[in-house]
Amino acid sequence: MALDPKLLDSLPDTLVDMYGLVEIDILEDMARRLSTYDYFIPAAQHQLQKLQELGGVHSEIIAKLSAMTGKSQQEIVDLLAEAAAKSIEDDIEYYTAADVYKPSQVNTEALHAQLNSGLLQTQQAFKNITGTTANTATKQFENALDRAWTQINVGGMDYTTAIQRAIKDLSQAGIGSIEYKSGRVDNIEVTVRRALVTGANQTAVKTQEALADELNVDLVEVTAHGGARPSHAKWQGKVFSRKGRIKIDGVVYEDLAEATGYGKAGGLCGVNCKHNFHPYIPGAPKAYSSKQLEDYNAENVEYNGEMYTEYEASQIQRGIERKIRSLKRQVSAMEAGGQDAGVQRRALRDTQKAYTDFTKQTGLKKQSARTQIPTGANNITGRAENSKKQNLYNSPIENNKKSDRIKDNTTESRKALLLTREQTEEEAKKLTRKLLDERKLSHNDYKENAPVRAALNRELGYDGKPEVISADEFEKRSAGKTVLYRGVTSNGGKSARDIADEFKYGELWTGRSGGWSYGRGVYFTVDKQQAQTDYAKNNGEIITAFLADDAVVADYRELMEEYLNTGVLQAGAAAKKGYFKIIPDIGAYAALKGYDAIATNGYRKHNYIVLLNRKKIVVKE
Repeated sequence: MALDPKLLDSLPDTLVDMYGLVEIDILEDMARRLSTYDYFIPAAQHQLQKLQELGGVHSEIIAKLSAMTGKSQQEIVDLLAEAAAKSIEDDIEYYTAADVYKPSQVNTEALHAQLNSGLLQTQQAFKNITGTTANTATKQFENALDRAWTQINVGGMDYTTAIQRAIKDLSQAGIGSIEYKSGRVDNIEVTVRRALVTGANQTAVKTQEALADELNVDLVEVTAHGGARPSHAKWQGKVFSRKGRIKIDGVVYEDLAEATGYGKAGGLCGVNCKHNFHPYIPGAPKAYSSKQLEDYNAENVEYNGEMYTEYEASQIQRGIERKIRSLKRQVSAMEAGGQDAGVQRRALRDTQKAYTDFTKQTGLKKQSARTQIPTGANNITGRAENSKKQNLYNSPIENNKKSDRIKDNTTESRKALLLTREQTEEEAKKLTRKLLDERKLSHNDYKENAPVRAALNRELGYDGKPEVISADEFEKRSAGKTVLYRGVTSNGGKSARDIADEFKYGELWTGRSGGWSYGRGVYFTVDKQQAQTDYAKNNGEIITAFLADDAVVADYRELMEEYLNTGVLQAGAAAKKGYFKIIPDIGAYAALKGYDAIATNGYRKHNYIVLLNRKKIVVKE
């Protein structure tokens, strides 16, 4: 349960690569400017020329980072939704096992409000990165240019040495993104990684808290992991009360915020914290034994004859990784500026050998994502030179095999019937009056599952029954088609068989919770083993099906780019009025637009079909 620290640690990798590529482009541009600058002009002319260069650098940075905005915003939406959905799904499983989960008690609007709030905050943080990076990095360039001019004209340093030193100093630390009053500067990679880890973790726990509040569950158990910072190690793995110090059945549970600093930058789920929490029911077994917690803090990692805790060893590892990235940046910038990078190359090889030796001695795993920079500089250790920079601007889908994609037989005439974004929004406004104003529907109506979406399905006719055929007929008709699988397990007093039959013959259930990753709908996977292992365990049932030939299928990534332009995901909870309530997620938007299903097509290594129109699927009896 809760978010795995390793998952949190790897979440930012794609975005770090995307921004890392921009950083290298900026550094290479600065290096070229430093190398071609006329350092032999008088001081007064230098000041004028410098202003022109600074203007060019600042504009270049703004342009490159602004071009990232759309791509990064979509990635943020996907990552935070995935993190929140994973946490909620795990919590629901725990609540269900403890017999405290009642779907009718859960107001998903409260959960979505927390998700949207987290999205807004994190997206704003990334928008701020553009401005702060432009200012900080331009100042870095100015300092480097002034230093080189002074060293050549006043300090007696030769031209080549001064330029090489300027480029080295500039690229060593990386492009600055935030400068603090103390004088410390965080580079763009650190800023991006921290913003996303913090945003994902806080969004997940706030959504989990909203669910816990709906179910009136107070206690939470904090996760634990090796390598935790000392101030966090003292409270990890323990159970706390969210509502204040309390005694239950003779056991005292301390206040969560007071004991862990929850809600503060340096505390639980604060800046760069990878701890999380999950619900705890009094008397239930705890996730971590005392022995496990002791082992996490033991000095059991040996390196060069000294013993370290896992946290101390991880800090040594991070230091080596930072040095490798720094040297790679220096090589890239030096060569872009037409300078000899031989010294940096030799230092890089030595540092990489030291890194290999460190991981062998300690048994800690190499973190390749933390030693690479997305440019030709990654190739200096012998990688192929033809890696293309632009690939890193794309999300992980760009390298998917064609066989991973769901086959789409949609005819052009069917696609022509799809609404444009503007038409879809107009339809949503009409339905606002019909469904929300006239019928007085709201997400707080517990008589049926997701009432607004259920009403939308009825309005569109998407709640019709699927075509159910015999096993023999299914075998014949599914030949050459992509077979889909949905795993279900008992829930809410219903058996797995009852739930499977309900999908085939009963009311359409789109769920009050979960399903944020790729839109609300009925999820199928192309992987039968995954359906069995992840969703149909404990005597569950598998629903086997394929899409109807005339089903209109949306590609998730392409549709998300359009959906982002509606402004729904960027709007805060207070702004979620009117027609935004008709299309609160990409699933509802796709349905209203005219799609029957959404295919993830391997996006983020997921191959799901999110079914929207139940009439467009054929199911094995």
